[in-house]
Amino acid sequence: MEKQQAEVQPAMLSLYDYLKRPAGSVLGKQVAEYAKLRKARFGTKEVNHHGYQGTVYTYTKAFLDECFNAKKVFEPKHEDLTELNTQLMNDNLPF
Repeated sequence: MEKQQAEVQPAMLSLYDYLKRPAGSVLGKQVAEYAKLRKARFGTKEVNHHGYQGTVYTYTKAFLDECFNAKKVFEPKHEDLTELNTQLMNDNLPF
């Protein structure tokens, strides 16, 4: 007799569940577009909390990890150029 193993489904998280804060509509749309691009699995759930009531998308934690790591690559880096500016001002450059 063969034993059938129940396939374990990964937990599905809303952005609120994942970030532990409201994500907002702009970020929600960005994640949904990335999910469409990646052909990622998603679901929906009804929520009613802190000023929002309605349907939200849910994604696997693995997908959300990937999404937010990819997002970091495209965010502009804010470098502190104070030291570089100080060095340039202290150089005795002829121009």
